[in-house]
Amino acid sequence: MAKLIRLQQTIDQAIDKNRTVCLLKEDVTQLKLDVKELKADVAILKTDVAELKSDVAVLKTDVAQLKTDVKELQSDVAQLKIDVKELKSDVAQLKIDVKELKSDVAQLKIDVKELKADVSKIKEDLHFTGIRIEAIQNDMRIILDALIPDRHKALKVEKLEIQVENHEDRLVVVEHTVKGHLADHESEH
Repeated sequence: MAKLIRLQQTIDQAIDKNRTVCLLKEDVTQLKLDVKELKADVAILKTDVAELKSDVAVLKTDVAQLKTDVKELQSDVAQLKIDVKELKSDVAQLKIDVKELKSDVAQLKIDVKELKADVSKIKEDLHFTGIRIEAIQNDMRIILDALIPDRHKALKVEKLEIQVENHEDRLVVVEHTVKGHLADHESEH
């Protein structure tokens, strides 16, 4: 019986070992399936990693280009700031110039008004001077006709006529000068 007990123990041990082997076989089969799935996952992950490496390379190139673009834009912004500062200075100077020009225009308007009044007065004076010269000439003729011809008086009359002619010449020069000033003044405006 001792042999039988040993045999039974050996059989029990063999059954236990068989169960263990069966369980281990099931575990091995499951592990093989898991390894197969994991290999498939690893293959997918390797593909994903390769794609990501490619994307990273593209992104690095893009980042490098963007950095270059940023530097160029920063340079452009700096130049634009300088340009804006210069333009602000120019605008300020232009505002000052415009203010001065407005003041000059206002003064010129006043000057034109005064010149027009002066020209009008000079024209009026010229007109009356012309009338007086004609009156003097008529008076001289009357006096000459009434007087006895006398050599001395004739010389005085000639002098007076020369003076009258000189006055007429001066009037023509003055009138010409006034017209020239008027023309110059009107051409300026």
